[in-house]
Amino acid sequence: MNLSTVLRIIVSCLLNAVVAWTVDYYATSLLSRRDVFKTGRKPKIFTVQWLAFTLMLCGFALLPSGLNEVGKFSVICGKVVCYIVLFELLYEGSFLKKLLMAVGHSVIMLGGEFIMYRAFIAAGLNPSEYLHAHGLVQHVVSVFISMPVVAAGLAMRRVPNMWFGSITGVQKLKLSLLPILSAVLMILFLLIAFKIVPLVSTVSALLIPFALLTILSIGFQFRLLSNISVAQKQMADNEEEARKAQFELQLGVQQAGHAEDVHRIEQNMRANIRRLRKLNAEGKREEIKEFIEKITHIMKQNRVEIPLSGVSVIDEIMWAKIDAMKKAGIESDYETEKLNADSIAISDAELCALLANALDNAIEGTQRLLDGEPKKIFVRIRQTECALEITVRNRCEAKQTVEMAFIQSARRAVGNHGYGMGNMKRICRENGGEFVPNVQNGEFEVFISLPFGK
Repeated sequence: MNLSTVLRIIVSCLLNAVVAWTVDYYATSLLSRRDVFKTGRKPKIFTVQWLAFTLMLCGFALLPSGLNEVGKFSVICGKVVCYIVLFELLYEGSFLKKLLMAVGHSVIMLGGEFIMYRAFIAAGLNPSEYLHAHGLVQHVVSVFISMPVVAAGLAMRRVPNMWFGSITGVQKLKLSLLPILSAVLMILFLLIAFKIVPLVSTVSALLIPFALLTILSIGFQFRLLSNISVAQKQMADNEEEARKAQFELQLGVQQAGHAEDVHRIEQNMRANIRRLRKLNAEGKREEIKEFIEKITHIMKQNRVEIPLSGVSVIDEIMWAKIDAMKKAGIESDYETEKLNADSIAISDAELCALLANALDNAIEGTQRLLDGEPKKIFVRIRQTECALEITVRNRCEAKQTVEMAFIQSARRAVGNHGYGMGNMKRICRENGGEFVPNVQNGEFEVFISLPFGK
């Protein structure tokens, strides 16, 4: 073998690697943009490629194989059937779409083999001579003959999108090394064909690049898993931050409502004082007396008196919710005692979420009662030696169950800055407490226990 033949072999293999890689590059780009994978995610090209090559091996084992058989109709049909099965298992959509995708991908695979076959011929070689001369190597050659397609599948997993301008230097290195590795393997097979090196030593040498390729692919997999793990942790952290922000928002809504009520009272008081001063300046004593009696009557009607617990969050929420009960025509029965605010370990935002949503659920459940039924909500907040205990009880519909209450509270939470009973239970669990809902004797009760901090 002269130098010219060796150069023609190298150039032919490199050209084949570039052409085959380019063809599959655009094919895998197209596939990666099809959001038809049955898991709801885009197809994972790496997995699809290796499943495809497994089916391809089965096709070579069951049907006449070898590069000289590529043009046979039976081999082509067999491979197309393998791809139809593959796409039927992996993809959603009509059978016609799957058939077109399967045929298209198999044509690309067969095209790679055909290009390699023509590359051997262009180098002045006859592939059938060594394929039939080495029966055991035949199947190995059939696999590595389409190595650029595998290389493209591996490389494409590391490219964020299909524009070369976004590829980093490391990714360019990977993209250039994989086709070159495929070309080197082809050269080794050619050396076997010309019997320049012994078969056994060459097969042993092939294990080295094959092991490197395997390690590289495993490294890709571990890096992907690492990225997924980091992303999942980041998502969990973001979810926790969003949950805390939701609690803070709900607390802010409650406090803003309380501040708005106070501001409205102050405005009314200023207006009433100005009116009294004007009447006094005009000497209208009888009108002053009538005006004061009118104000007193209105204050008695609108007055909301609650026992104070000494915990500002609890007192603000109870004042607002009992006022809401009164306006809705619901009787309230509220019991509490002086609480040690320093002992309460749960945050104000989470305590607000628990108490406010428990009361909102009770108000909504009471409003569903028929006219004429007694509408009353019982609330008790107390502390034991080791925990803060909250009990909210209201009459409910006869068909009410705990399961229905969870669903109803979840629906109410949407769009109202609220949390359903499922999330209330989770808050209690995360703080080492208990959340116990119960339906008995036509009443729905929620019991919340939150242990004190050390």
